[in-house]
Amino acid sequence: MFPDEQAEITALDVQTAREQYPADAYAEFGFSDIATAYGVSESDFEDFIILSLGVEDEILAITGSYDPESVVEHLGVADDRLQTVGDYKIVDSDLAIGQSVLIIGSSYEMLLDARAGDTPTLGETDDTWRDLLGAISDGTLVSVQDGNGLADDGQSPLDADVECSGLELNSAGGQRALIRAHLMFDSEDRAQEVLDNNRQDIIDSATDETDGSLEQVERDGARIVVTIETETFNF
Repeated sequence: MFPDEQAEITALDVQTAREQYPADAYAEFGFSDIATAYGVSESDFEDFIILSLGVEDEILAITGSYDPESVVEHLGVADDRLQTVGDYKIVDSDLAIGQSVLIIGSSYEMLLDARAGDTPTLGETDDTWRDLLGAISDGTLVSVQDGNGLADDGQSPLDADVECSGLELNSAGGQRALIRAHLMFDSEDRAQEVLDNNRQDIIDSATDETDGSLEQVERDGARIVVTIETETFNF
């Protein structure tokens, strides 16, 4: 199951963003400060993942290559603040340090179990999520939500139909970005029906908070995909 109906998962391919995004857009993520804080190398970062569970509750994970003992030493953590869970060092019950990931947040167990426990991932257990995750997997910055992630006010006429949704943001070259919004339905027929009857509502929802230009609206299988070109390199 998805963690929570209000949850949102965002993931960034750090090194691709480092190469392709404008320097000021990349700098907003603060990776150099994170690297300094934990005594690791920014060049070793791979994926930056945020699991938002509410207004004040989120878990951060940065995959890469780490030496847990070196991170603990850099942080100056006393033994009475440490626990060991499998191959992970747990600090103050809000930081898990592994050889391939740093997990930061008091609910770190949710991500730790997905990596090292018995809980299967969404893509393994749900065909709808598998299709959506596969469609956005090449995005540099992506986010996914249960239901319609384009409807901030919860009043969209599409809310009852959208199974799950995703956004992906890639560089369109130079200072431009390409955003694709994906709305996942329970069948190709339903997706086509919704597109035929609600095209303008979909466009308005996708472009409401951007100053970009609409490039395309199409159906791809059971998904409706809206493509926008813009100067905004964040969600």
